[in-house]
Amino acid sequence: MKPLSPAAGRIVALALLAAAIALPYRLIVAPLQDGYQELTEEAASRRDVLDRYRRLADSREDLRRRLETLRDNPAAQTGFLTGESETLVAAELQNLVRSVVERSGGRLESTQVLPPVTEGAFRRVTLRVRMSANIDGLSRVLYDLESMLPYLFVDGLDVVSRERRGARQDPQAGASILSVSYDVFGYMRAA
Repeated sequence: MKPLSPAAGRIVALALLAAAIALPYRLIVAPLQDGYQELTEEAASRRDVLDRYRRLADSREDLRRRLETLRDNPAAQTGFLTGESETLVAAELQNLVRSVVERSGGRLESTQVLPPVTEGAFRRVTLRVRMSANIDGLSRVLYDLESMLPYLFVDGLDVVSRERRGARQDPQAGASILSVSYDVFGYMRAA
């Protein structure tokens, strides 16, 4: 075998030295650093969870006082439908929906009161609504219904576009009218 030139010998020696340093680092030090990093992140995550639990525990008395206030003063519970009976509440809900639809430029086609449903300590009063409006009117109706007090919820929204006559020939004739049906419901305290 032919001996290596001094320059090639130095290169091989440097390569062996680099391998002697890199191999233990790659096999021992890097896995230890990765494991340490994972443990550090896990410890930080657990500290965050512990801090959240401590904040919740600290606010427990305040939440208990608020719950007692709500139990003692049902009038303070503004998010519920109020009335003597489900029939009166449903009639009030119909009037509310009618005023919201008309205020938004829509046309109320029909409403149907669905049977009340008991859900825990509450009665769910539901109204099935059919209306027509343009897209702006519909968005105002949905916003008004879901952002007012008492709290109302919209479910089962079905929107169908009905094109106005002349809208194809004259784009200024108006936007499409939407035929909309949905259920709107709220909760009242069970008697």
